[in-house]
Formats: sequence, structure tokens, C-alpha cells
Amino acid sequence: MSLLLFDHIQTAQQSLKRNRLRTALTTLGIAIGIASVTTILALAQGVTQSVSRQVDAVGGNVAVIRPDAETSAARNANPLSLQQYATSSLRESDLKLIRDAADGLRVAPIMTLETTLSTRDDDSTVGTIVGTSTDLAETADIPLLEGEFIRDAAPITPATIGQELALDLYGEENPIGKTFSVRDTSFVVVGTFERLDSPVNYNGIDFDQTVIVRLSDAKKLNGGQVQLQQINIVAESSQDLQAALGTIETELVEAHGGTDFRIVSGEDVAAPTSQLFTLLTRVMIAIAAISLVVGGIGIMNIMLVSVAERTREIGIRKSVGASSQTILTQFLIESLMLSLIGGVLGLLLGVALAYGLGSVLYFTPVFTGLIVVAGLGLAVLVGAGFGMYPAARAARKDPIESLRQYR
Repeated sequence: MSLLLFDHIQTAQQSLKRNRLRTALTTLGIAIGIASVTTILALAQGVTQSVSRQVDAVGGNVAVIRPDAETSAARNANPLSLQQYATSSLRESDLKLIRDAADGLRVAPIMTLETTLSTRDDDSTVGTIVGTSTDLAETADIPLLEGEFIRDAAPITPATIGQELALDLYGEENPIGKTFSVRDTSFVVVGTFERLDSPVNYNGIDFDQTVIVRLSDAKKLNGGQVQLQQINIVAESSQDLQAALGTIETELVEAHGGTDFRIVSGEDVAAPTSQLFTLLTRVMIAIAAISLVVGGIGIMNIMLVSVAERTREIGIRKSVGASSQTILTQFLIESLMLSLIGGVLGLLLGVALAYGLGSVLYFTPVFTGLIVVAGLGLAVLVGAGFGMYPAARAARKDPIESLRQYR
């Protein structure tokens, strides 16, 4: 059996070598499809790990409260964006309940507004206003480049802004002390954030393009209404956090008259990000699968041509005792070799593409054994699936008719 298999492999190698150009073009289609799939998976894995590291950076002692009133359509459209909460069940009064639940809790509400920012020089740009408390700097782990974070007792209307937004508003000038206006309210820049390695985070905010202001100031910009999209909570330890969450949930259920909110902690904090990139990954893999189907059709076409060219060979093999199963196995192995060569080349190309994209993105792609297995497994499935019909057609050929056709 092993000798027969070795013979099939040798025969397949000889056939592929006889038609090098045809073989190269056929494997190229498979390689492009596998490269696309592996690149997408590696980038998605890199994003997921990046967000997980952000959660770990605050010691794993973070919990997030989100409203539970979003529609499934909004959740599926963008599970990460805080803008999906058109009507939030979270209230300003909830903040006091949470702070009173336990000692040492750092509580940071998040209220977002998309608006236009204007400077005295009439320069303007669209940015995200985030109304919050002084605790956001610690709960979100966003380091300062210069200046300070907003303070509740500041005599001015302070704002801490992202580095990219500062460049959009003031160019290369130092933004500290400069002013901008939003809806007739003037703000003074008191600090800027360092450029983040990744704008993707569990808060759903790109801090590089964001203005952080006090919640009371954001409330004025929103016509006196508070619309909280999220509340971050950080405790001294995970034990303190879990103990506090029980009290917090009880207090909020009583205050709201039911459970119209969600409290998540640990790895679940990053779940919206994982859901978003899982959705995007599925869409992109579906697109990449088209190139795999095209590559599979190329394999089928080439194998049908090979069967037609080797009709006499098939007749001779059958006339000396080769079974239909032997002929089917021979051509199926040839098809699998084509797809596996393309699969290996695709994996190598995928590695190069992923790290090439990673050099200009905000996160590093991550390759796992599962991604390699998935890539090679897809190649085998394509080779077997699209090679089965030509192999079966070769196996069904009548030996007498095959020999008579090429006399």
C-alpha cells in the first residue's frame, strides 16, 4: 500500500513538472486565497490580544457598566462603538450609588458627543467630546504627553486632547493654554495625551482624536442632559472589585426598577471589540473565499485537461490491472499536491503581508498554530473538493475506448 502511494506521488510530481507554467498559474490562485485568509486571521488575532493587554494593564481590576437597551441591529452593525446607545438607561445619579458601594473605587463615566471644534483663527475640525471624571486617566490607562488631566476644581473650562487632534487644531504649535470653542462654549487646553500604540480599546474611543472634558461641561453642551454610554470602575484588587459589584448591582436594580444595564468584568470587558473584529473577520474571509473558489475552479480545469491528455495512459494502466480506485487516487493525489503547494506558498505570503500591514497599523499580527492548520486545511479541502470530479471522471473511463481513442 505504501509503495503504491509512493508511486502515485512520483507520478503526480512528474506530471506537474512536465507542465511547470500551468502548475505555477494554478497554484497561484490557491496561494492568493490562503494568503488572504491567513492575513485576516492574524490581524484579527492581533487586535484581540491588543485589547486584552489593555485590560491587563489596569491590573485586571476593571469592570464596565453599559446600558442593555441597544437594538440587535445596532449591536451587529458595530458592537464596539459607544454611539450605538441611542437611548441610555444609565443616569448621572448612578455615579453616586456606585461610589458609595465601596471605599477606594475609581469611577469614570463616559458621555460622548460628536461635534465641531473651532479655534480663534477660524480653524475647525470634527472631533469626539468625552465628558467624564478625573478617574478616566487611570481606568483607561491613557498616559499624558504634557500638561495635566482635567480637574474638577479648575477655575477655567479645561480640556485634555489627543495628539492627532492637537495637530489638526494648532499644527506644530504647543497646544497647552490655547483655546477652542464648541457650541459657544470656550475650552482651555490643559494637557495632551501621548499617541497611543492602538486606537482600538475597550472604551470604544480613539483617544488620539478625542477631547476629554468634565461631565458637567459635556452636560451643558448637550442641553443639560446626561447621556452616559458607559461607566468604568476600577478597584484596588480583583477581590475588592467582585465584592463591590454585588452591592453595585443590587443598588442599581433597585434604583432602575429592573435590570436595564449590563455589568462586565475580566475578559468580558473586551467582548465588544472581539465581537466587532469577529464580524469583520467573517466578512473578509467570505470575500477571500471567492479567490479560493476561483483557485479551485482552476484546479478542476487543469485536472480535466490532464485527464484528457492522459486518456491513453489511463487505458494502459487499466488494461494491465489497475482498478478504478487506483486511478481515482492517482489523480486526486495530483490535485492535492497542487493545492498544498499553493497552501504553503499562501501561508508564507500571508506572513509577509500580515507583518507588512502590521508595520503601518497600530497592532502586531499574531500567528498561531490554529491559523496554520486552518490555512493548510482549507487548501486540502479545495484540492479534494475540486479535484474529485476530474479524478472520478478518469476512474470511469473504459480501457478499451481509451486505447482506441489514441491509436
